[in-house]
Amino acid sequence: MFMSLLKEEGVTILDASNKKANFNNAAGIKAYKAIADMMNAYGVIPKGLDYDSSVADFKLGKAAFHFNGVWATGGFEQQDGLNFGSVPFPGLLGPNAGWADSHTFAIPVQKKPDEQKILDAMRAIDWLTGHGEMWAKAGHVPTRKSVVQKADFLSLLHRKDYAAAVKYAVTAPATPKWGEIYDTLSDALEAACARNLDPATALADMERKVNAILK
Repeated sequence: MFMSLLKEEGVTILDASNKKANFNNAAGIKAYKAIADMMNAYGVIPKGLDYDSSVADFKLGKAAFHFNGVWATGGFEQQDGLNFGSVPFPGLLGPNAGWADSHTFAIPVQKKPDEQKILDAMRAIDWLTGHGEMWAKAGHVPTRKSVVQKADFLSLLHRKDYAAAVKYAVTAPATPKWGEIYDTLSDALEAACARNLDPATALADMERKVNAILK
């Protein structure tokens, strides 16, 4: 949500070089307050509510709205009696922008590459991505336009309601350190909101931790 809200304000989480944090600013303050205030000012997010509990509350009808990734759709559909709809992440602070991640098929570098095995692996990858409507049953949006247009995909409930969100997807910065940054930033943001830290203190701490990883 933090990355999405930043992008709605036209700001990326790292600078153009991907070597420094880029959220300890006016846009970051606005994004942080939007999330923290949901918990501390308005009580929209109950304090102490973790991810699993938030999913359970929505499944059991104890929550009117639930922000989550597309992967949650399949699980919600299996809940008896749960009548719900799905929409892209809303434009709360500006034009729509939504954090996105993806699964990636990769062929590891081999010391002695076997061209036939590489071709076989590529054929397998081509088949898997070409039949993304099966993967979409879990809630995911296929990566190939040809699959998004398939009748099998279009017949799935909910998916077509948010598939267009790929047009304004916010992808991860191009740095090999992103995995560590993401985990660290997530923990720091969660702790700051739970403790109701003021924006200046929270963002300075988050910035320090991210820059330390990038260095």
